[in-house]
Amino acid sequence: MELETLNVYRGPTDRYGNPNKDIHGTVDGAFAWGGLRFGGTIAGGKAESSSASPQLYVRRGADLKYRDRVERANGETYVVGRCAWDQDFPLDGYDFGYVVFELEAGNL
Repeated sequence: MELETLNVYRGPTDRYGNPNKDIHGTVDGAFAWGGLRFGGTIAGGKAESSSASPQLYVRRGADLKYRDRVERANGETYVVGRCAWDQDFPLDGYDFGYVVFELEAGNL
């Protein structure tokens, strides 16, 4: 698995909803991309929308939390969702060594 180093931003959000995130550190992870979800057309059919929610695989125990922001080397930013999978394999207890987080694009 090819890992990339991501900047992690963490901090509070003010009462207006603006994030006050400071650089917290880095984490090595791998992105997995699912299919696009087509949003249809907007009033009059002159625009289309689609979205993709990637998943981020990181080593178990990595310093990454819900609501952190991660930034790739190309400047793309993502909001970290809850950890979607953090358990050993249920049939034999095998530890894969990675956990997966759902991400939401923060790029406009």
